[in-house]
Amino acid sequence: MQKDTPIEKRDYSSDVKIIEVDGREFILVGTAHISKESAKLVREVIEKEQPDTVCVELDQQRYKALSEQRKWENLDLKSLIRQKQLATLMINLLLASYQKKLG
Repeated sequence: MQKDTPIEKRDYSSDVKIIEVDGREFILVGTAHISKESAKLVREVIEKEQPDTVCVELDQQRYKALSEQRKWENLDLKSLIRQKQLATLMINLLLASYQKKLG
């Protein structure tokens, strides 16, 4: 994709790195998943640059949390109670809810 603005003239924060490899331009945006500012920056870069492709890097734990959002619905509560794990489940649900609210 050809850009009108040279790399050095783009006005982004230090969280944005623009590199060129084999004639292709890559824009890397460092983020924090619970930061509204990070989300705003990503949105701004995507809207301004109109990239052909957007890639998202997720660590394994984050990917699992996003891909298995309804996993708790299949839990056997009787078994959890017998194994004295109900409090752990409740704390995990509470923390997940709080993290979602922050994000």
